[in-house]
Amino acid sequence: MFLAELDALRVVARCSCGCASIDFIEDRSGPMAVIADFGLRRSDGVPGGVFLFTHGGQLAGLDVYSFGDPIPRVPEPEALDAAPPQIMAKNRETGMARPLCPYPQAAEYKGSGDLKDAANWHCAAPK
Repeated sequence: MFLAELDALRVVARCSCGCASIDFIEDRSGPMAVIADFGLRRSDGVPGGVFLFTHGGQLAGLDVYSFGDPIPRVPEPEALDAAPPQIMAKNRETGMARPLCPYPQAAEYKGSGDLKDAANWHCAAPK
């Protein structure tokens, strides 16, 4: 679907941290959307991932992220998992914790247990 657009894209930015993420652009308007999200673990076990996003229905970028040192090149497809690693976020002031969910999913309460405990929440598709 997007392969026909590749010739019209140009790289306009690289991530300043030194990772392999790039932004590319073509003249367009409309909303941004994540169309693919894959998890990975570096050889040292540090989690990270790759996601592909569109803007106005056209390819707009490839983001490569790590929860440690930057990943310097785009990983081979064999290194990617279909699901990104589960990351938990915690508010230091309130103690509330939730899973960070891949778009368009959102954290949903399982129905029992402490509302502040991330173990009582899961990622779910919008209803």
